[in-house]
Amino acid sequence: MRDALTGLTGLEYQIDAPVEAGKWRIEYNTERPHSSLGYLAPMQFAQAHEAKELLTSDSNSTSY
Repeated sequence: MRDALTGLTGLEYQIDAPVEAGKWRIEYNTERPHSSLGYLAPMQFAQAHEAKELLTSDSNSTSY
């Protein structure tokens, strides 16, 4: 994020900084792998967790 903001000064910074920060936040929270999530991106981790929950709930259901 710092690289995107380095060349900005004054009014440019005030206008572009929130946009660049928003882009960085989206990339960080969706695409960038995190070691605490087993080196998966947060979206991948959420999808895997959701799939696991679906498998778990299906396999625990009892049929009569």
